[in-house]
Amino acid sequence: MLDVVILEKNYEKFIQIFNQMEKYTKYKVQGVFKDETSLIKYLDTQRCDILILDIRYKRIDGINILEIIKEKRIMAKILLLCNDTDYVLKLINNNLHVDEIVLPPHDMDVFVEKLDIISRDLKRDDRVIVNRLEDILKKFDFSKSSSGYYYIIECLKYSVLEKYEYISSISELYGKIASMHRLKSPDRIEWNIAKAIDTMNSLTSKEVMFELFLYEEYPSPKVFLNEVLNVYNRKYNVNF
Repeated sequence: MLDVVILEKNYEKFIQIFNQMEKYTKYKVQGVFKDETSLIKYLDTQRCDILILDIRYKRIDGINILEIIKEKRIMAKILLLCNDTDYVLKLINNNLHVDEIVLPPHDMDVFVEKLDIISRDLKRDDRVIVNRLEDILKKFDFSKSSSGYYYIIECLKYSVLEKYEYISSISELYGKIASMHRLKSPDRIEWNIAKAIDTMNSLTSKEVMFELFLYEEYPSPKVFLNEVLNVYNRKYNVNF
């Protein structure tokens, strides 16, 4: 399921469409907000995959809210509902980005079509993230077929997608990954990752470790995952 958050003044008018979205499609509406302040407050602490902004009403300043989203680096795909094509010129003039725009009529078929386009883009984005992380991990001597290496990729991918700058609780992260894979306990994940990193520690040259981590000590699993995220951050200029 893809999490959707909506800014919509006239919620009652769209309640039937939103209910259909949850019942018949892969999109889960996590929240509907009637004003910019409550929306931004929510996005400060919660993530979503797709953000639908209905800026057809004069009381909603679409340019302002898009500027706030850009400033706060909120990582969500944006679907914009507006009344005319002139708004596209305003976005260009203000150097603002949206992923898809829906013009009247705003019916279910139009919504789903645009959401599916964004959904395909999200899948491509995930693949790019994994490829970039794998490029970094190639410098280390892992057994690429091991379960531990697979779970390392899963941990790093999850951390990037959830915008965790640092992994504060390694056990919580293992628990999240275990839940995603419907495992009864995170112990299996913890054991496999620790084993993979122990093997990496013994095979990877100190020169490579020093190049990426700027010290010669071999890192613990938690430190290793955090340092790879930091390398990813620096290399691709990403802000979680």
